[in-house]
Amino acid sequence: MGKHFDEALRDIKLPDEILRMYRSYEKYGKSWKASELKNFLLFFSPVILKSLLPNVYYRHWLYVVNYCRLLQKKSMTQEDLQLARILALAFIGQIPDLYGVEHVFYNIHLLNHIVEGVDNGSAPLAYSAFLFEDAGGSMRTQFHGSKCVAGQMFQRFTARQLL
Repeated sequence: MGKHFDEALRDIKLPDEILRMYRSYEKYGKSWKASELKNFLLFFSPVILKSLLPNVYYRHWLYVVNYCRLLQKKSMTQEDLQLARILALAFIGQIPDLYGVEHVFYNIHLLNHIVEGVDNGSAPLAYSAFLFEDAGGSMRTQFHGSKCVAGQMFQRFTARQLL
């Protein structure tokens, strides 16, 4: 998909609001900067993915795109927040059927709580999953297998503390 994706990216004219030129997905996709990912999500993906994804997956993706667009607004109404909740639930709810239950991660679940934070007066940009994603990645290296996971993690944590 990388070549087709890059061809589609090259065909898009960047809006004036986008200051950072995107880099090739095939070459740099795994190291795209946060601004490149945001621009892809909000601006490019609805156009590019329409011709690359089967309709059911494309429509599923649009749930998260529209959810994020809503939460980028400078002022939110209760209707906006309710629609964001509905979009988040629709997106999360279809993941097991479309991709498998193994793809329901904690970060996906957090989509529900961003709306709560915005409803309590916090700006969506104040939320970042980078801290939790980093911690989750570190935690995955602290155990092997599926037996006594908590014990393994605790042993490694206490060993680090003692060092």
